[in-house]
Amino acid sequence: MDLDHEHCVPYPIPDSDYLAGARRSIQENIKTRFLRISVKSLQNDKEFEASHEKSFGLDNPHKYIKDPNAPPDKGKFVLVTIFLFGLVHVLPFAFFMTANEYWMYKFRNVSSESTDANDRTTMQKYFSSLTFLIITTPGLVCTFLAALVGHKIKPETRIFSVLSIHSAIFIFQSIFANINTDEWQGIFFGISLGSALIMSCALSFGSSGSMGLISKLPPNYMKAQLLGEGVAHVFSAALRLLTIFISPSATGSALLYFITGSCLMIGMTIVLFCATKTEFFRYHTRSAKDDTKQQMKNYGDIKDVTMKIWPLLFPTLIDLLIPVGSITALVVSEYYGTDSVWGNTYFVTVCTFLIPALCSLLGRAIFNGFDLDLPVLVIYLLSILRAGTIGILFFFTNAKPRHHLPVLLTHDWEYALLIGLKFFSDGFLMNLTSIKIMKAVPPDRIELAMMISMFCFGGYATLTSPLGVAAVSVL
Repeated sequence: MDLDHEHCVPYPIPDSDYLAGARRSIQENIKTRFLRISVKSLQNDKEFEASHEKSFGLDNPHKYIKDPNAPPDKGKFVLVTIFLFGLVHVLPFAFFMTANEYWMYKFRNVSSESTDANDRTTMQKYFSSLTFLIITTPGLVCTFLAALVGHKIKPETRIFSVLSIHSAIFIFQSIFANINTDEWQGIFFGISLGSALIMSCALSFGSSGSMGLISKLPPNYMKAQLLGEGVAHVFSAALRLLTIFISPSATGSALLYFITGSCLMIGMTIVLFCATKTEFFRYHTRSAKDDTKQQMKNYGDIKDVTMKIWPLLFPTLIDLLIPVGSITALVVSEYYGTDSVWGNTYFVTVCTFLIPALCSLLGRAIFNGFDLDLPVLVIYLLSILRAGTIGILFFFTNAKPRHHLPVLLTHDWEYALLIGLKFFSDGFLMNLTSIKIMKAVPPDRIELAMMISMFCFGGYATLTSPLGVAAVSVL
């Protein structure tokens, strides 16, 4: 799980009823690469599947067709709920990382009143990078287990279990926000890393459940979830600003912040439960029980899907080679340590979290609005260009403590522009790559394709996670 990215994923596994409805309403493929097929020529489901068996791949994406027999989503209740689920789904990590000033306060040097960012303690320097490091390997293991046996557990069970675990962690952190941990900072440091570990494992194992379930709904519901994930970081940053304004103290604002998060998680659990009971939701997910009876994915299935999507599995690795999150967690304002309220109170929340979140959301919105597509080669070129320019420049921002590299981007606006460009391209390319993977395989292989993608991402994150610690040392 990459803390610098908002994650997303899959689409529908059609049964015979869906295929029968699709036969009556099939239209041209989005790139007009499918020939128009006469309804009369499709006599049974096997013939339908056979006619499309070789039509999927990066060069022949498929298009989902609306099921004419589906009941309406009254008041767009399910659509709105899926959007909110996308928001809450990644909110724990967004909340956890956006409260950067809170962690800096909790792990400060209690025996010194120094405001020099170069005097930060070891726990302050390495909290962000160690958080990423400690969650990657267990998260990868959970993703692997989910890929093998996750489908044996009902998707609803997995989703509500994750929401319950995350709600409990929010309540747990709310309690600690009001407790003085100065005398046992090391223990609290371990507790905080442990909380991140539990969140990562739960999210890794439960995400495929939400993928599989939402993938059965029409495609615009998946886009709603992706949009919700993008809004999550904007929401958490805006809420963080509000709590700082209401209660300027580090512990007071964090307490209000985590309590609000707890209420949101619990409320979302109730709303989602109601949405799963609607006629619309039940119609589209009626095959979910049958999915639990499927056999474990065999080597042939995994190999077949991997061969279809492998070109899209590596751009993420290029991006992870630059541990941006570990560096941005240490960036301070050019006015830090002065009497500036902006430099001491608002800079981190606005520039390190709110601006990137807004730019990422803008990138997602442009993709969703124009439904743009790019060749795989162009995606690679953009990934390499970003890492070699934007990624490298983060080493020369005002991240402290530093003892080796010079600060070249000395002004706050320069840092804001740099991080905005980084996350704008993140939002666009992430949605583009995810949708491209979904279109590259048949509908009944989408969840497996996304699981393979997530597993590769977890593997890359595990391999590159030590780079975050190294980057802090290089500064």
